[in-house]
Amino acid sequence: MAAINAAGLAMFPPGQELEAANFLKNTWMNLNQKDIYVDWPLGIINGVLFQKGFFNNAPYIDYANYFLNNATFKRKFSIGAINANDGKYYTVNETTSLTKLKQYFVASAAIAGYFPYSEINNTAFIEGSTLFAVDLFTAIQRCLIITGNVEQDIILDAVLLEENKSLEKNMTGAHSLVMAMRYFELNGYLMSTYYIQDVIRDFPNVTYRYLITPISKLPSGGIFGLDYNHNDIANMIDIGEKETTDYIKSHYNTDWKLKIAQRLEYIRGK
Repeated sequence: MAAINAAGLAMFPPGQELEAANFLKNTWMNLNQKDIYVDWPLGIINGVLFQKGFFNNAPYIDYANYFLNNATFKRKFSIGAINANDGKYYTVNETTSLTKLKQYFVASAAIAGYFPYSEINNTAFIEGSTLFAVDLFTAIQRCLIITGNVEQDIILDAVLLEENKSLEKNMTGAHSLVMAMRYFELNGYLMSTYYIQDVIRDFPNVTYRYLITPISKLPSGGIFGLDYNHNDIANMIDIGEKETTDYIKSHYNTDWKLKIAQRLEYIRGK
């Protein structure tokens, strides 16, 4: 659901960051699970055996129409989705027609297996984080257009949702579904680590400023990670505000290369 943050922030011009933050906070605090998905008739068994996803995400299509209806964008932003037919990554942005933007808005949150894929031009699309959680490549490439291909004029900040300590769990005795979720957690950590390593290698002269990862343990979001519990959402927002503020006050920047080296050591068990 990162598209909500991207598009929501883009509705406010530079200088109105506080207004944008308050808008996004109110948006998430008023969001309910039923706005995103509902069970199929006869429940998840129907979804597993006969539907295109465990859950019915039709409500999110309506929500996308509501959220983006008559939207005016004041900043640049991009939303990505994966073509499930060929595995290629596609993006849309603030210049895209609203009709197409709404389609990708839903596609970018179509978690494969959990929600039905989005059909765009007779092609199946699934969420962009299938490849990477934060699309740094597109951000840099769009900035290069502005700077005339001068990497040194680009300052990049990124926020990730996983840190080494958050991976340390006792999985002994875990049942099949819990272990399946563990797979996605570990795979996501691995993919994001190598992805950031590639970004730094391909764009060595970009100014990599803040790479922020949570210190506190974040709410799990229930067994599927999709509960949208308001207490959990409020807790995550509070953690994000406090830890980000504390980090920026105490750090001039982040040593991105060192961070990635530490993550690689962790992955390799060193």
